[in-house]
Amino acid sequence: FDSWKGNTTADETRSQLIKMVSDHKPSPPELTMGPFGQALRFHGDGVFAKSDLALFKPNSPKTLACWVRVPVNADAKDANHGILTWGADRSGPKWQVTWNRQDMQGNIGAPKVEYGDGYVTGSSDLRDGEWHHLAIVIFGGPKTGVASHVRIYLDGKLEAPTGRRQQRVKAAGPSAEPLPLTLGRCLGKRREKEELSFEGELDELHVFEGALLPQQIVRLMKRNTLANPSK
Repeated sequence: FDSWKGNTTADETRSQLIKMVSDHKPSPPELTMGPFGQALRFHGDGVFAKSDLALFKPNSPKTLACWVRVPVNADAKDANHGILTWGADRSGPKWQVTWNRQDMQGNIGAPKVEYGDGYVTGSSDLRDGEWHHLAIVIFGGPKTGVASHVRIYLDGKLEAPTGRRQQRVKAAGPSAEPLPLTLGRCLGKRREKEELSFEGELDELHVFEGALLPQQIVRLMKRNTLANPSK
């Protein structure tokens, strides 16, 4: 998020674009300092970022990692959520990375990964106004389920689950239209006037085709790269 042209930036390969939008119109990014350069700030007001990146097959192994900061006054009663979301098609279940707002589904404020009606919830409350490194590892496979095949790492440490509900991940059909990765908003439909958008800050988003090992996650957190240090 360090180099923008209007409302558009690109990943390090310059092949995947990220655009800030609001009501389908271009919106300038609001930037702040993050752990590594500039970070994106969201206010839960409907402004979000959409990318060109379709995340492989729904049940293939993958890892998403980023730095996230949630304000201290974030209210669990608010409808704002959807830090990272993506889907296999417009009618099927969607993946979502968020923080938990329902006490019947685990610790309030803890990082949470949802797929359709299934979910797995971590243990640590993100609502402390501090930057945290969040990594979501999806192991994938023909019997992938959100409660059994997802691991959440916070600041390099595996989160103990405090809530889970299983749902099997569906393989995409040949005619499926992939919904690409979205930052700062849920991919679901609005409920009444709720925007379903994120309040907080986001920095250094990485997406990997494959399940990272714990030591790789720690290296990424400390160095912002998986490359081995030069000797």
